[in-house]
Amino acid sequence: MLNVAAGLPDARAPRQICSEARVWPPRSSLCLPLIRTEPSAPRLHQRPRISAVEDDAPILRPAARVLVLDDHDHVLLLRANVGAGEVWITPRGALEPGETAEQAALRELREETGIESAELSPCVWTRVHRFEWGGKRHEQREQFFVARVEAPDICLDGCGPEELQFLTEWRWWTADEIAQSDAVFAPRTLAKILPAILDSQYPEQPIALPG
Repeated sequence: MLNVAAGLPDARAPRQICSEARVWPPRSSLCLPLIRTEPSAPRLHQRPRISAVEDDAPILRPAARVLVLDDHDHVLLLRANVGAGEVWITPRGALEPGETAEQAALRELREETGIESAELSPCVWTRVHRFEWGGKRHEQREQFFVARVEAPDICLDGCGPEELQFLTEWRWWTADEIAQSDAVFAPRTLAKILPAILDSQYPEQPIALPG
């Protein structure tokens, strides 16, 4: 199509093109009708090429977390240094190959707290947490379980050197202390969702928490 804004004729308007031409035998003029053709079919948009492994695809990391409660309704949280700040988290860790989420929860509980055995609830919460670690993007898909214990002795002896750089302290918290604290907790809505767990009101289906 010609540029109408520039004052040129529009190819869509019916018209005739007449031009003078020298032919044999000579003619005074030659008038050619405009030949209109149907527009060609629009070219389909080509899909962008996607490599087999995208460089920016996050690393999937299934993980288990344990909400540890003592017989006085205190919750055990670990203070973690995440580089940009500190956050209080539950004992947690990634699933090892062939491990179930429940097995991973008990193993991490033993390694990070020294609690050798505990009875786990069904999964009460789930969360998808995206973060960067070691220059790579991760997508951690978490399942939360509840474990009630009776005044255990907590130790971090089962943590490796790398974890001990990450985990700096542990503490028992009450629900009121969490609600009134200016500290950062994970999950972020812990103060709101913890009271129902303390009352043993476990959901029939796991509640999906914001990341």
